[in-house]
Amino acid sequence: RLTDNYNLRVTEVKQLNPPVRQRPVYRDNHRRNGPTYGNRGGNRGYNAFISTKQQMRRASFDRNKLAIAKQFVRSSRPTSAEVSQLMNLMAFDKTKLELAKFSYGFVVDPYNCRQVRRSLTFDSSVRQLDRFIANQQTAPRNNRNRRRR
Repeated sequence: RLTDNYNLRVTEVKQLNPPVRQRPVYRDNHRRNGPTYGNRGGNRGYNAFISTKQQMRRASFDRNKLAIAKQFVRSSRPTSAEVSQLMNLMAFDKTKLELAKFSYGFVVDPYNCRQVRRSLTFDSSVRQLDRFIANQQTAPRNNRNRRRR
């Protein structure tokens, strides 16, 4: 409101929302050192993963990329997130699905297969992967329950 001498007087104070607390920023520690579980330790495993990604980017065809990815999965026990990143470098769902099936037995965290499923484009590929995982999970139980003669 204006007063008699034409100065503004504040009659209401509008209350603003309190600032939202943000999560603390961690300084690249995980990315620099890499995950430390599995049989990989620190930079050695992370550097192998980065060089594998670079090799896959340089490769022209999906078959060559698949061979490079399989070699990495065989030699070091990757996480599901790393397998997902490798799958994203491929063009066709057929080779992505083949890598997902191959790496299921090697990953450190098979319970995180949702990350791998997100890398597939088609629903039919996701269903095939789900069927494969279901068969892998039931197969050991059937073998244990059989009697040996």
